[in-house]
Amino acid sequence: MGAFFTLHAIPACNITDERLSELLGIAENAEPSSPEQCDTLESFRTELAHAVMEIRHLSARRDVASFYDGAARWLMSGGMSSGDHPTEASETLALLNSCFEIIDKLEQWAAQDQR
Repeated sequence: MGAFFTLHAIPACNITDERLSELLGIAENAEPSSPEQCDTLESFRTELAHAVMEIRHLSARRDVASFYDGAARWLMSGGMSSGDHPTEASETLALLNSCFEIIDKLEQWAAQDQR
């Protein structure tokens, strides 16, 4: 088994207290996109809530880069991997990406913040 490149990204937006509360509400009721993602539904939701709490601090991390695609700013992390997460931040971003409702909200807010 060889190494492969893994990259995870989320839309960057201003996370106010109100927005954070809304994301935590989504995490409380989230369903994993695949059964392999968690041991139990409760553990998935708990891990997702922790990932949501980290969003505000992601842009300050040294293992996270920011890029602008012409429409919105994105936060990304990744690297070479042989099956595990190449960075701590990529694990957080992968978990956030596993909840489509959270990504949809972040995309909405990123578009609003760009105006």
